[in-house]
Amino acid sequence: MAGLSSRSAVAIHALAMLAHRRGGSLTSAEIADSLESNPVLVRRILGHLRDAHLVRSTEGRGGGWFLARTPRDITLYDAY
Repeated sequence: MAGLSSRSAVAIHALAMLAHRRGGSLTSAEIADSLESNPVLVRRILGHLRDAHLVRSTEGRGGGWFLARTPRDITLYDAY
């Protein structure tokens, strides 16, 4: 079995953080801080998750990323 890619690990971590927020949003910087990672890398991965209809974002002050579906409707396969 192949190992989990770092991109997939970041995606799963971001989805788990957003699920924990229960409908609230997080910025890419907040997610990156929790991973000790670069916000640009996190934004790219969140962009892929957005393209897969797993997350959505709002722009501007108070904006951020949030789940597009309920956590129950998202599988690890979706993030992988």
